Amino acid sequence: MLPLPEGSGKELSSGQAWNFDVRPGTAGARVWARTNCNFDASGRGHFETGDCGGLLSCQGY
Repeated sequence: MLPLPEGSGKELSSGQAWNFDVRPGTAGARVWARTNCNFDASGRGHFETGDCGGLLSCQGY
């Protein structure tokens, strides 16, 4: 497992998993799952649940 950089996003196919390390004492670590994501040719997305301004990788919190 690798440390997770801030603002990361990852697309997972059905049945896939994504493991990441959150060190003990890490303040404010949050994970939001988004479902049924669809991205257009420009990389802008639409989501059934969750959103990050239409981006895969969040830019602000």
